[in-house]
Amino acid sequence: MTVQLGEQEPERFERAAVRWHGRREIESPADLRLRESELVLAALAALTTPARDAGLHALLELGRMSGLSTVEAVLTPLL
Repeated sequence: MTVQLGEQEPERFERAAVRWHGRREIESPADLRLRESELVLAALAALTTPARDAGLHALLELGRMSGLSTVEAVLTPLL
């Protein structure tokens, strides 16, 4: 998971986060808006900062809003 990569191998995190964001954009059942996409990128960027938990919560909520149930299953244990 991208979140764990940020903690264990931060040098690989940025590319993984961008790839994950791209997959999210393609796989989301909801029509995505530019603002939501920006929020996802900001939340991903927060994962390697002291605001990690806020980033996780934001990704969780954005996943729920987009109808991506797998996001909740993956992120909830990390909180």
